[in-house]
Amino acid sequence: EARRTGEFIGRSAELDALGGLIRAADQGAPSIALVSGETGIGKSRLLTEAAARSDCHLYIGRCVHVGGDPIALAPLIDLVRPPDGHAPKLLDGTSALEALAALLRPDPPAARASHDTGSIFEATLDLVDQLAGGQATLIAFEDLHWADDLTWDLFEFLARNLVDEPVVLIGTHRANETHAHPTQRQRLS
Repeated sequence: EARRTGEFIGRSAELDALGGLIRAADQGAPSIALVSGETGIGKSRLLTEAAARSDCHLYIGRCVHVGGDPIALAPLIDLVRPPDGHAPKLLDGTSALEALAALLRPDPPAARASHDTGSIFEATLDLVDQLAGGQATLIAFEDLHWADDLTWDLFEFLARNLVDEPVVLIGTHRANETHAHPTQRQRLS
């Protein structure tokens, strides 16, 4: 959940735009936004400030790479384990989210591989709806420039399948890094 910290200067147009998307989500009209900028320009801070000003929840899933290789579906780990401890309870005993729970357990890789991508994507859509809990919520996939193909597919699946969830799905990325990769450039167009 976002907390307002310190003074925020500038970015009025961007904050107004995000505020409008949050208000629309609160009325049952989900939306998708991409936030682009160079390293350290304040993409994450912008999202935190927008959530705080709108008094809505913010859940951030970060794309991660280790040794130059992206970690598949890394944002899901953050989404189910936010700092407030809210989301892990969603996975307990919820059959609709069983695929996610199985994916995140320390089972042997063969057991995790038995879950098809479609069920994981559908379970993530259920998770996003439950994280929102009926009120406007920002769900961010940060650093999409480090995303693996499966994470990109998940982001696109969510973007295409939000119907009336009170969610603003946001992807952040470094423009210079995504534009250097033809596949990522194509996904953003």
